[in-house]
Amino acid sequence: MYIRKNAIRLPRSERLRFVNAIKALKADIVATLSDGTRVSRYDQIVALHLGVTARLINNNQIADGGHRGPAFLPWHRQYTHHLEAQLRQVDASVTLPYWDWTDRTGTRDVLFQDDFMGPAGSGPGPVGPVQSGHFTLGEGWTLINEIHRGGVNATRLGRELLRATRLDFNALPTASLIGQIQGFTPYEATFAGAGFRPELETGPHNQLHPWMGGSASFAGPAGTMSGMSSPNDPMFFLHHGAVDWMWARWQDNGHAGPANYPASVPPIGGLDSTGHALQQPMWPWDEGQATTAGTLGPYLPAFPSTLIIRPIDMLDFRALGFTYDTLLPVISIGQTIDNIQLDAPGDELGFQIVVQNPGNYRIETHGVTATVMTLHGPDSWELRLQDNGSGNGQNAMISANLNPGTYYAVVRHADPAGTGEFGISLQADIADDSIAITLDAPAVQASIGQGGEEDRYRFDVPGLGRYVIETQGPTDVVMSLYGPDSSQNLITQDDDGGQDRNARISSRLSAGSYFVRVRHYFPTGTGLYSILARTEAEETPTNIQVDGPEVQGEIGIANESDLYRFTVTQQGRYIIETSGTTDTFLTLLGPDDETAVMARDDDSGPGTLSRIEQALNPGTYFARVRHFSPSQTGPYGIRVSSV
Repeated sequence: MYIRKNAIRLPRSERLRFVNAIKALKADIVATLSDGTRVSRYDQIVALHLGVTARLINNNQIADGGHRGPAFLPWHRQYTHHLEAQLRQVDASVTLPYWDWTDRTGTRDVLFQDDFMGPAGSGPGPVGPVQSGHFTLGEGWTLINEIHRGGVNATRLGRELLRATRLDFNALPTASLIGQIQGFTPYEATFAGAGFRPELETGPHNQLHPWMGGSASFAGPAGTMSGMSSPNDPMFFLHHGAVDWMWARWQDNGHAGPANYPASVPPIGGLDSTGHALQQPMWPWDEGQATTAGTLGPYLPAFPSTLIIRPIDMLDFRALGFTYDTLLPVISIGQTIDNIQLDAPGDELGFQIVVQNPGNYRIETHGVTATVMTLHGPDSWELRLQDNGSGNGQNAMISANLNPGTYYAVVRHADPAGTGEFGISLQADIADDSIAITLDAPAVQASIGQGGEEDRYRFDVPGLGRYVIETQGPTDVVMSLYGPDSSQNLITQDDDGGQDRNARISSRLSAGSYFVRVRHYFPTGTGLYSILARTEAEETPTNIQVDGPEVQGEIGIANESDLYRFTVTQQGRYIIETSGTTDTFLTLLGPDDETAVMARDDDSGPGTLSRIEQALNPGTYFARVRHFSPSQTGPYGIRVSSV
């Protein structure tokens, strides 16, 4: 099982992996035609969508096999599932995101931005080429003219991705409209009322194709998304991810199983409806029963003749191996769920945790299966915490301070090839007995009163910056720092980093709550000390000149990281890399934002060095370098070069 997620709530790293996997399919050339046309795996998937609209049996035209009939939903479920399988061959961590049409702000500020799916088209007319982002000619997104058209015999649309030049985000479907469609009971329309499938297909589905393609109808001339070669625009798959998400929700709301799909289908538009009824094979997974227009043949992928896929085979999406984040089971406080199966290697099982009151919560697995767990949120798929087995035995346990919101706990087998059974529980954690420290306030007086005593403190960080936590006094203490928002997630620890034998930690911290534990160096020792937390002067990034000389740096103390800044003046691909003998970890941030992570790398360079190759638009970018080990130090070099 794997999880399809709301595209707008993906962290930047997951957005980039999805985009890179899409572009890898586009770059994977599987055939060269007699005229020199190079056909990629992605192009073959585009051709499938054109082909299903022009089916023939015994050279006689039959109805479109994927539109305007019951098979619209099962055919596109198989089609997007096929694309997703290809993506996961490139990167097994990638799943197909879906577009929440009702989120107007996220659609504008996340989806249609250069670092994700790219902007509107450009030019004075209603439709124009996309000229920035990942899907431009300059980035290698070159379309095949023959399979870039409104229909099999329609006008060719050229080599560039075309979109509407103005995207009216206020015209997106509303939550009330989606709720109304979800409320329809029959799958198909009946004499007594509307049906779920036709209302979904002719409503928001049909509305949003020309919304992106720049045409009021599917007739050309228009943009890429307005016609039947619309998968040339990768937004097609996020759009149809949303279509399938809506169907999955409807099915989970009491409409699952064959009883909610027609067993027989009359002619569609006066044409034979083969492939639409429950038990009828769908093209092209139909043992060659139907064919398609001859001009498409060279562009189509080959499937085994024994592969038969019918609408009935598409009804259970979980049996296909995926689910949606909004359909994950919810764990309530105090609840335990047992007998959960990790059935296949690589399975990931997710759970929703809805927090209404801030506090400490503990999520843990139990059983004989070795598990690892990640916690994401709130209200997004940003990674918050990870545990690789700190619970009992080989179980996972995360204890964290959580604010109100929806979180996602994802459990995997500790062995990527492993399977097994486990249980999971959610508890309100042990009461927080730590002493509050106010940032930048006078030191708090304290003492180790007896051997083995451990004092606990907490403080809140308002925003990203560098902070110092230190002790003062005559007592030899050891200090450990945990967080953010977790009293279990160790960041770093220190013994004698302060004056005399005091402890001192200087660390770059993001916003959140942090926890400090202080003990005597000697198990039987006691003594007086004081502790404070303060803001440290913000670091000034070191400038790097693109294609200039290498800059020398050094990780001089444990848990230190160095920040660099460079400016890109021309769109292109750039390499950020380290040199030397130190095991570095590199993070790329920007553009024009020191907190926005674009990519991370550990060992892509020679040996244990870091290397990131990235397409960048003009702007200011930041590179942060740290040692892979929080406790290690060492010198290194760093440079930025254009490709």
